Amino acid sequence: MNRIAIQLFGQLCDIAQSDRILLPAVDDTEQLINALFAEYPGLRSATFLLAVDKKIVRGKQSIQPDAEIALLPPFSGG
Repeated sequence: MNRIAIQLFGQLCDIAQSDRILLPAVDDTEQLINALFAEYPGLRSATFLLAVDKKIVRGKQSIQPDAEIALLPPFSGG
């Protein structure tokens, strides 16, 4: 079974108890969010942005099998 790696940062690491998690491969970002919430219910109450191949994604987007996925906590610019 194909798996997808997701990099986590900040307080999201505390919720998942890891800075990198593996989930079964999914077709799109909507399926990914649902899988994340099912596996890590604490993420439901967290605020984060989803990045696919180093680009912030808003809404549903397809995910290629080799995509680089990251969950980014809120951050302030400087």
